[in-house]
Amino acid sequence: MLTKLTSDEIDDFECNQKMYFTETEQLIEIFTRLEESDLSLIQMMQDTEQHLENLKNIMKQKKAEFDKKIGGLRENKMLLEKSKHEKEEMIRSLELRSKEPRLAKKLDGLAPLEEKVIEGVRLENINFPIDYKDI
Repeated sequence: MLTKLTSDEIDDFECNQKMYFTETEQLIEIFTRLEESDLSLIQMMQDTEQHLENLKNIMKQKKAEFDKKIGGLRENKMLLEKSKHEKEEMIRSLELRSKEPRLAKKLDGLAPLEEKVIEGVRLENINFPIDYKDI
């Protein structure tokens, strides 16, 4: 329980206590140093935020560059796969012609038609193998 102090007791207490700050300039000096320290920390934080923002922008630019390169590489991959497929068809056709000379003569007459069909397939992006066994 708290007891109420008398004014004499309060005066005695105040007289016996030493004051930490003896001059007003001491307090002002401490506040000035704290303010300078705070301002310095604020400036450092702003510089760090600016640096972070610059890094974010660089990352966005690099991501856009890489996405563009990846898109180009994927397109090249599709073109190479298409070219590979066409070459494989050509190889099958040549192998078939070399194995069956009689059929080769018949197929030579169909070469213009074959070219038109292949060109039509290219234009419509339809991918299906041409099987000469059914002819």
